[in-house]
Amino acid sequence: MGRCTVACSTPLSVSVLTLSHLVFFLTGWMFLHLVFYNTSKGFMGKLLFSLTFTFNLSMFQLIPFEIMSVLPEETRLSNWQIALPLTIISLIVVLPLSQFYFALCDRGWGYRLRTVVFTMILFGCYLWVFWHLGDQFPRKLVNGT
Repeated sequence: MGRCTVACSTPLSVSVLTLSHLVFFLTGWMFLHLVFYNTSKGFMGKLLFSLTFTFNLSMFQLIPFEIMSVLPEETRLSNWQIALPLTIISLIVVLPLSQFYFALCDRGWGYRLRTVVFTMILFGCYLWVFWHLGDQFPRKLVNGT
């Protein structure tokens, strides 16, 4: 089986995926609006939550789609190849960066440059801890190394 991109998918399957992602995003957005009516701060928090919710449900929807053969295999594979890296980037990079930045902004650090510098320092510490936690797990040996 050759490597497939979204271009080889049928228009119907692309529209099904687009519609489901839109429904997931709007569901996440409305959940924040209805449950945390006035307590949610700003546009960026809602956007990040809704995107993370969409990425995770996108991968979850692949399970019933695979069992019921709802979409062509190429489309499901393309969705997996797009959703998995986006989810990993969101969970490991974007969400911690935004949490560090907004936590420092809420503390009243004043200067934006100083906030960004300390955000990068905290993010570097986070990545160092994340990397060293991962060293405890066994790795698959490649070519005997």
